[in-house]
Amino acid sequence: MTQAVVFGATGHIGSHIVRALLEAGHQVRCVYRNPQYLYLLKDLPVETVQCDLNSLEGVDSVLQGCDWVFQAAGFYPDFRADRETSIQQGVQSIRQFLQAVQQANPKRVVFTSSASTLPRISERQATEEDFMSWPPPKDHPVYASVKLAMEYEALEFFKKGLPLVITNPSVCIGEYDAHSFSGQAVLAFAQQKLPAVTQQCFNVVYTGDVGAGHVLAAEKG
Repeated sequence: MTQAVVFGATGHIGSHIVRALLEAGHQVRCVYRNPQYLYLLKDLPVETVQCDLNSLEGVDSVLQGCDWVFQAAGFYPDFRADRETSIQQGVQSIRQFLQAVQQANPKRVVFTSSASTLPRISERQATEEDFMSWPPPKDHPVYASVKLAMEYEALEFFKKGLPLVITNPSVCIGEYDAHSFSGQAVLAFAQQKLPAVTQQCFNVVYTGDVGAGHVLAAEKG
């Protein structure tokens, strides 16, 4: 039986990762920051540990004895934040986290990124062979730029031997979403309640599938 630790376990994606791991028969240690959202893990046979990833205090003990590490609590930039400052914060956060993980020597690390880092290819679906170069154009959205910078930093650890896999979920809709921003946005669009719309497409995925996909990423790499 595999011992897994999920950072961001009370988040939308994290909650589904936890359930997918349990369904696959693994032991799960759930790491959370705000106890306000612990209700999302109610009655689940898991271990819960409070930890602040900003200070990384207690991370070493959280990682002890874990085979798989899931990072679903990555830095989330404010859309109105300064671009360069946000990029620096994102890179620093994932670097410090992966340095701590590296010391724990897990068998697999799964880092949740975003589909916003993938290039759009008109004639086919994008694959892991496609990637956006760094730095992106100056008019690239702050959120996508930060996530891309964090991916490049994570890949540096992969090159040094960390058994890391990056997942790139798109807009997630499903249960256990304490904030439900994505679901509300899609519903508002369907009900024609948005003040404005743009001519573009975006992909929506069921978060339960995202959770199952994370477990497959850990199993198969």
